[in-house]
Formats: sequence, structure tokens, C-alpha cells
Amino acid sequence: MNQSNIHLAIRSLKMGILFLSKRLKYVKFTTNFSQIHRKLVFHMTDNLNPNIFLSYSWANANIADEIDKDFANIGIPFKRDIRDLEYRTSIKEFMQQIGKSDYVLMIISNEYLRSLNCMYEVTELLNTHEFEKRILPLITDNATSIFHPLNQDVYYDYWLDEKKKADKLQRKHTNEVSIEYVKKCQNIRDNLPKFFQKITDLNVSTYKKLKNENYRALFKIIGFNDEKIIEELIRTLKIEDAEERDMALEEFLKTYPNNRYGFFQRAYLAHQANQNKKAKKYYEEAIRVDPKYKEAHNNLGLLLKDHFLDFEKAKFHYEEAIRLDPKYDKPHYNLALLLGNNLAKFNEAKFHYEQALKITPHHAKARNSLGSLLKTHFSDFEGAKMNYEKAIISNPKYFKAFYNLALLLKNEFSDFEGARINYEHAINIEPEYGKAHNNLGSLLENHFLDFDGAKKHYEQSIKIDPRYTKGHNNLGELFEKHFSDFNRARFHYEEALRIDPKFGLASKNLKKLIEKHFN
Repeated sequence: MNQSNIHLAIRSLKMGILFLSKRLKYVKFTTNFSQIHRKLVFHMTDNLNPNIFLSYSWANANIADEIDKDFANIGIPFKRDIRDLEYRTSIKEFMQQIGKSDYVLMIISNEYLRSLNCMYEVTELLNTHEFEKRILPLITDNATSIFHPLNQDVYYDYWLDEKKKADKLQRKHTNEVSIEYVKKCQNIRDNLPKFFQKITDLNVSTYKKLKNENYRALFKIIGFNDEKIIEELIRTLKIEDAEERDMALEEFLKTYPNNRYGFFQRAYLAHQANQNKKAKKYYEEAIRVDPKYKEAHNNLGLLLKDHFLDFEKAKFHYEEAIRLDPKYDKPHYNLALLLGNNLAKFNEAKFHYEQALKITPHHAKARNSLGSLLKTHFSDFEGAKMNYEKAIISNPKYFKAFYNLALLLKNEFSDFEGARINYEHAINIEPEYGKAHNNLGSLLENHFLDFDGAKKHYEQSIKIDPRYTKGHNNLGELFEKHFSDFNRARFHYEEALRIDPKFGLASKNLKKLIEKHFN
């Protein structure tokens, strides 16, 4: 039954009750129509969130991200290997749990077919019941040839070579790791014929086709009760003109007046556009329709914290999202930020960072934030260092983690070379990061006596942000002390004070400079 039929049913029910109440005046009706409607809607939507496991090679993370984003925008999360890997749980145990997922969206590429972890997932899935009914393969351009038997030969050869390498490793180092490696390679090699046969028999789609059809094939396999409604919503979200899209969403909610995904999407788009009151209204509507809508609770918490500064209500909604799903990492992370940065509850913040990381060990932002918490409020410098380093392993392009690690190495470990390397990494990733340029300049000036290098980075810091007072002051000190260029030193001290008249260090430096060299 779709929502239109539900509304007709409720309308008929109302009319029937009113008719009976007139004919049978002695009967007292206290029926709550909103409760009836809500129960009917919930009955219809109870199965809208099956487990959907997104299986892919890291080489295809961009496709996985796009699919994940399309569904996250309407409040339907996917399970991804990195997202759902339990802390201290072995890969083997985790992979064995995949068979319990309701459905698998598998992005098959040349890289996927050569990935030990991805193909091990496949061997696990091949041993589950109703494999064909629970998997939707997406094929990338570099793997379309696998449907011809002659083109499959390259993968048989590849896994045969991998098995030989594994055997050689085991003979050299016989341990649990090498034994497991051999078993995995053998398992993959043995199951390749079955895998290719199954994939060939399935209705394989390309990513482009799936997206153009608004994920219809995925909804069909999963069996969403109102797949046409969600298809229509996704089609609406493709409208590029913001005003037209908003009008289309308004019409969508007129047709489906109690659709939680419609409310969520209106809230999400308003949130993105900084229409905060509007966003708040629609997140609250989504929660009214479905009080168990954890994604709406999490997003409403974010909105209340960032734009309304209502920290207690934000805390409530984060905690509600966690209560609904203790393994939902986002509210743990967001609650930790709130507790640490706004409510000065550092032990609780530490707990929730750790919970987020237990759920998602490769959550680089949580690692970085926990590192900063440990450094600033617990003086646990070793713990901070470990978390910064793990953040970098999780995301080698996360420049803030490099920057924070550099600061820590310099200030707490006197590891100036390590600090220099990490500042340089941060700048290579984000050349417009002014603070990193300034700090690297200070390091080069004071610990490497590289005054030309320091000058270069100080100048870059104020080029990026001409109002960066620390950069002006440091450049002034450099010109005064190491280049004897007192005019340029004076210029930068005065510029720092023009920007911030209360900058005490620049004021002190300027006064001394004038007394010594301009009187």
C-alpha cells in the first residue's frame, strides 16, 4: 500500500466513524487519527532500511562515495567496509559477518578482481543462501570484458601467481598470517569459476546506467515497499536549479505528505543553503513522522549546535541517535566534539571519540580530534602522537593531522626534524595553509638557522592572509634580527598593529626598534 492509498483509507475510516457516531449516539469514540495514520505509515516503512553492504576496491572509492552520498542525502546509510569494521576485530571475523547483510552492492572493477580483501568477500558471499537474490553487481569500464570466458583467463593466472607467492612466503615464514594468506588465495582461486558464472547470470548494471535510472534496479532487488516514491525523490534531487528543485520537493510532499525522506531532503538542502530555521523545521517534521529516524536526529543536533548554539538540545538529539543505533559512528563523533569544545566535559568527549573509533577505526577526523583532546586536556602526548599518526594512515591527505603532529613533535618532543617534515607534508597537501607556513618559518628560523627559508614561508603566510598578524610580526623580527633591514621590520610591526592595535608583542617590538634604530 502506498501513502496515497493510506490517506484514502484514513479518510474513509474517519467518514465511517463519523457516520457510526451519528447513528449510535451512545458510543463515545476517542480515536486519535494521527496515531492511526502514524501506525499505518510505520507499518509501510518498517522495512525501508535493510542492511546494504557496499563492497568495492579503494581504487573505486569515488564511485562508492557518489552512491553513498546520493542515499545519505535522503537519510539511507550504506554499510561500507571501512565504516563498519569493529575495533580489534580481525578482518577474517568481519568478512564472515558480511554474509549476514541483507544485500550487497558490489562495484566490480579490474582492481576489485585483483584485491585480496574484495575477492575474499566474494568467496564468503558465494557460500550464503540466495546469493543471486541478494547481490547487485555494478561493473566499471575496465572490467566489462569479464563476461567472455577468454577474457577471464587473466584473472585465473593472476590468482595462481598470488597463490605461488603465498606458498613461498609460508615456506619462509610459517605463522598464522602466512597460513591465512595461503588459504585466502586458494579460496579465491577455487571459487573464481563459480564467481564468474554467477556474475554472468545476474542482471549486471553499469554505474552510469544505475544512476540514470535513479537506482531502480537496486530498489527492485532490495524490495523497498515504496521504491517508486524514493525513485521520484532521487529524480527530484537531480534538478540543478535550486528554486525549481525546492518547488519540486514541495510538490512531492503534497503528494506524499508524511514521507520522512522528503522532509529530510528539504531539511538537508536548506541546511546546505544556510536556511537554518527552515532546515530545523523539516528535520523536526522528519522526526515527527518517524521518531526513530537516527539520521534526522544526528543532523538536527549538528544544526542546533552550529547555528542555534543550543548545546543541550543538540546533545539530546545526538544521544537519541546513539540510543537508536549504538553503532552509528557520526553522532558519537559529533557528540564528542560538542562535549569537548562546548561543554568542557573532556572525559565524556574522550569516551565518545573512542566509541566512534571502535565502530570506524579509520575515522581520520575522530583520530585527529582525539589526539588534540589528549594533548590539551590530558597531557597524554604519546596518546596524541599515536592518534595523529593513525589519522594520517587513515587519510594520507589530511593536512590538519600533519600540522597537529608537527606542532606536537616540536613543542613536546623537541623533534624538530620530524616537525619540519610534517609541516612540509601539510603544505604540500594544502599550499594555502597559512598557519603551517608561519610555523614552518618559525621552526626554520629558530632551530635550523635557515633564514632565507623562514623568510619565504613567513611571506607566503601573509600572502595567503594579508591580515595574519603573527606572520607580519614574525617577518618583522626576522628582518630586524637576521637581515638588519629595519625599515621592512618596522613596516611589518606597524602592519600587525594596524590590523590588531592590541597586539602586545608587535607593539613591544616596534617600540624597541624605534628607540634603537630610528632616534
